[in-house]
Amino acid sequence: ANGRKAPWRIKFVGLGNESWGCGGPMTADHYADQMRIFGNFVKSHHPDQVSSFIKPAAFPMQRIGVGQGLGETAYTEAVMKAWTTRTFFDRWNIDALSLHYYTGDPMPMMSASTDFGEKEYSEILRKTLKMNDMIVEHTAIMDKYDPGRKVGIAVDEWGLWLRPQGKNFMFLRQQNSLRDGIAAALNFNIFARHADRVRMANIAQMVNVIQSMILTEGPKMVLTPTYYIHKMYLPFQNARLIPVTFSAGTYTFGDVTLPQVDIIAARASDGQVWLALTNLDPARPAAITANIAGMAANSATGEVLTAQRVDSVNTFENKTSVAPAPFHAAAVGGKLVLQLAPKSVTVVKLQ
Repeated sequence: ANGRKAPWRIKFVGLGNESWGCGGPMTADHYADQMRIFGNFVKSHHPDQVSSFIKPAAFPMQRIGVGQGLGETAYTEAVMKAWTTRTFFDRWNIDALSLHYYTGDPMPMMSASTDFGEKEYSEILRKTLKMNDMIVEHTAIMDKYDPGRKVGIAVDEWGLWLRPQGKNFMFLRQQNSLRDGIAAALNFNIFARHADRVRMANIAQMVNVIQSMILTEGPKMVLTPTYYIHKMYLPFQNARLIPVTFSAGTYTFGDVTLPQVDIIAARASDGQVWLALTNLDPARPAAITANIAGMAANSATGEVLTAQRVDSVNTFENKTSVAPAPFHAAAVGGKLVLQLAPKSVTVVKLQ
């Protein structure tokens, strides 16, 4: 009744998940041995995914090996070493290595997702920026074995993992505030800067779990700030990163000092140039002058996501406390200045 006669065209197959912990637990070398076996025998028989010596598959299935996270590199070392030592007769392969990094302070599941202040806001964002450290750390190991960067990184679990709410602690349900949206934007910017190695950065929990995009209760549903960030960043999918230089400034609270502004730019598949600009400072606006080499930018049009407070959330009763608003800026005297609101994410197309 629930079957299917035609074969599925499966794009990605994970060769295990967190095999170092709840998915095993295996030592790195034992996992690498198991990965060889499953990497060899797990294959798709869909006509579009069958390769031959004379004709490669039109849509090859990609196998994702298991890695670890920040400061945990044994799996990356073992998996990449195994990948490098394949012989002509080996029929297994991997296309990417999975890395997981959840943000919490001092660790996941401890920080509140609502009713927090600037201290908790700044500390969580400091931890969020360590995503860059994790990617740099594992990329350095992968470069030893794969300098051509044929194997990608799949950051397939990430986000703010905060104290669960609700009756069942293990359901891992938490609210989603403006802080989550800003953290999502910072993660996207990090992924983009490492696009030569990071090939996948999907959200793992879409509904009701950890940093979800949607919250539901019976027939009720509400979109979260994280949902809106995903939607605002859509032009960056399949785009080409454009290097940018900017004065980030600083945002300081207590012993936490962060860049005030974070920016990425890309040329979308239709040729349009997009900017994503995040102002981390919850109190001070920022003014950014856009100078694009080889392009006279006359205006910028897009959306801005901000709210009254860093802990503002959307609820079933008030669904638009944190929702995008239109943004427009026009050049004056040949200068295009973008005024960034405090605690905001602005995504614009240059014209």
